[in-house]
Amino acid sequence: MWREQFDYYWDGRRRLAIGWFEGAERAAVRPELTVVSARDERFTNAPTLVDVISAARWRARIIVVDVPPEHRFVRLTAADGAELILALSAERDLPQGGDWRLLLTLLPDAGGADPVAFRLAAFPARGDVERLSREQTAAAGARLVWAIGQRRVVERADNAVVIRLAPARRIFPAYQSRLVLEAAPFESSAAADAREAPFAIMEHWLREPGAPRIILRLRIPDSIEESATLLGRCSVALAMNQRRRLKGWTLEQRSAGEPAVDPLTFEDLRQATGDPHEHPDAAETAEPVVVGNLLALLVDPEEAEVDGIALRRSREKAAPGMGETAEIEFYGAALGDDVGLVCPAAGPGDLGIAPVDPGGPAFARLFRVEGDGLAPRRATDDEGLLDDLMRRAADAARAATSAAARAVAERAAGLKGRRDKFVASLNGALARGSRCAF
Repeated sequence: MWREQFDYYWDGRRRLAIGWFEGAERAAVRPELTVVSARDERFTNAPTLVDVISAARWRARIIVVDVPPEHRFVRLTAADGAELILALSAERDLPQGGDWRLLLTLLPDAGGADPVAFRLAAFPARGDVERLSREQTAAAGARLVWAIGQRRVVERADNAVVIRLAPARRIFPAYQSRLVLEAAPFESSAAADAREAPFAIMEHWLREPGAPRIILRLRIPDSIEESATLLGRCSVALAMNQRRRLKGWTLEQRSAGEPAVDPLTFEDLRQATGDPHEHPDAAETAEPVVVGNLLALLVDPEEAEVDGIALRRSREKAAPGMGETAEIEFYGAALGDDVGLVCPAAGPGDLGIAPVDPGGPAFARLFRVEGDGLAPRRATDDEGLLDDLMRRAADAARAATSAAARAVAERAAGLKGRRDKFVASLNGALARGSRCAF
């Protein structure tokens, strides 16, 4: 019976996908269906003809229809009078029980031009369905293109079938590319690499177990391969504002012929201490601004070492498509400095701050180092600092040519190729179905 052979996925808004995904190699019934929607279950409030699906259109295996706004009931009627009602509901409004349907879209085994492959996994909608879904996507390997999951409850009474559907959720990739920063609270515990912030000489901090550590948590909802393009254009930034002001004041003094000062360098410290290996773990560069390419730091932190900044990826290995978390420690930062991410190519939503984003230009998200923690600040376009950061970030992106970064870019290109191949195969099937319809 077609009602049991087909699966139905609703995007939570207007799109409803109807198709068969398991056993597609067997000859399947391809019914002519009339699709009607309404606002109420009795189909008396604003009934609307949505589509008439001919048998030839099932060659594409998937039919997508648009349900009118606020219509939450859809009736499918076959030529023999058999009916199925789909009730589109919020997750919280579904009855208890039901099952979880996970649909995986895969490239064919041999990588040929055959139609794409689908794999359907169904299990009771109780327990940790998220974990079970991640296990399925991880087992799918490199052939996996997309995966969506949905809870449904089937009700049968007097030969009538009602399927109650919750909105489908995308499981792989987990989210659209977006990088989210969150300030970690000041901690005085020693880090794994035992770095100390340069302002630990302040007397009241010397009495504490250690210097406050300036750390941002970076959440990458997609995998690094999925986000490689965006990550490769982003840079971690440290603006040492005390140095910036001193440099500006020094230039003004010298241009006016007035006395100026030269800041101490590491060489001065080494000469004073008599230790040629003296390394205070501050930013050694004389520049007031430091940037480092984010992708290079993530995939090859040793080769892409950035003065005053250390990046540590989470040791917990996430399932494919579930993203990553990293800690960015600005051990060269001092009170009043700015830290964060900059990306000259970022669009709205690419960079964000949790829990409350301060807004501002899409290409920069910055925090100010204050006495009691990191405070998000809204950067403005008229700041000379932003122009400087953008120039340095663009240079860092062009210079990020390490072997590891290239490998990630190649894997990302491979994933895009899989998706392009899937779309081409699906379009071919749709075209064949359209020709048969005429």
